Amino acid sequence: MDQDLDALLAAARTGNQEAREQLLAQYKPFVLRQAISIANRHLQWDVDDELSVAWLGFNESIDAFEPSRKVPFPSFARLVIKSRLYDYWRQEQRQKRDQVLLSSDPAENSISYSIESRAAWEDYLEKELARERAEEISRLSQILAQYDIKFRELVSASPKHRETRLMCQQAALKLAGDPSLLSHLLEKKRLPLKELALSYQLNRKTLERGRKYIIAVSIILHHQDELPHLKTYIWMPE
Repeated sequence: MDQDLDALLAAARTGNQEAREQLLAQYKPFVLRQAISIANRHLQWDVDDELSVAWLGFNESIDAFEPSRKVPFPSFARLVIKSRLYDYWRQEQRQKRDQVLLSSDPAENSISYSIESRAAWEDYLEKELARERAEEISRLSQILAQYDIKFRELVSASPKHRETRLMCQQAALKLAGDPSLLSHLLEKKRLPLKELALSYQLNRKTLERGRKYIIAVSIILHHQDELPHLKTYIWMPE
């Protein structure tokens, strides 16, 4: 999936309109979710202007994205959408009040992406990314606590051997994509070892040894819209 995304982004940035349209169609639900989350209220296509602004922001993020940053594209796109929405609300506020938005407004620190404000954008981006990473760690820590797993354990729980790691990653991918097995994990807070091994011909002993790692990666894949940074760090197929 990530390789497909990278290919589509590269093609779209070189002017391939078909690739851009595919990206836009694929990420339309993402844009809706992010806009609703940022606006903190229900939004509807063709009704709320915020979605048009968010849509334009996402389209802009395709061109502004730089793979060399090592930042997940969804995270970058969300920040561009957020910045554009804050710009929109700030403009609306100015029009209504005919004055600069009050400094207490939560959007005061947002920065539009432009050549003129590149330095300010870079500073804003780094601060927002650092904040998001910290929030993701906190969120994942809360979820893993339900499975009696501590976030700091993940480094030691990660398989050291490449083949074992790949097998555990594939097990996590199968688990996250199987509604029945995923339901078992989420409801019982236990890895469905027997079912996972039998359904996908995986070595049960390897699954047992990689239990914490498999659970963590499965949770990250299941919540990947909320945890894009951690997905990049932990889910690294080779």
